[in-house]
Amino acid sequence: MIKILGAADMAVAVFFLLLGLKIAIPKALILGFALYLIIKGAMFITDIVSILDLAVGVIMILFYFAIIPSAGIISFVCAVFLAQKAFFSLV
Repeated sequence: MIKILGAADMAVAVFFLLLGLKIAIPKALILGFALYLIIKGAMFITDIVSILDLAVGVIMILFYFAIIPSAGIISFVCAVFLAQKAFFSLV
């Protein structure tokens, strides 16, 4: 189960990198990955990393509704966070 969540986190990290590079991503994928992060963060809320998952999911929702533009630095920080988390889950 941890490896599946790690692989999903890696996929979200790649999408955050694409957002940061201003590459067009279907809105349905952005919303789907954001909901995945929010649900996963809510399931394991007792951990600080899960709270960060919730925050990253909310940031992705804000990108979806264009409340904040897909700013490069925010996207890259979120991508690095998710990628390192995925790496440790997969190792």
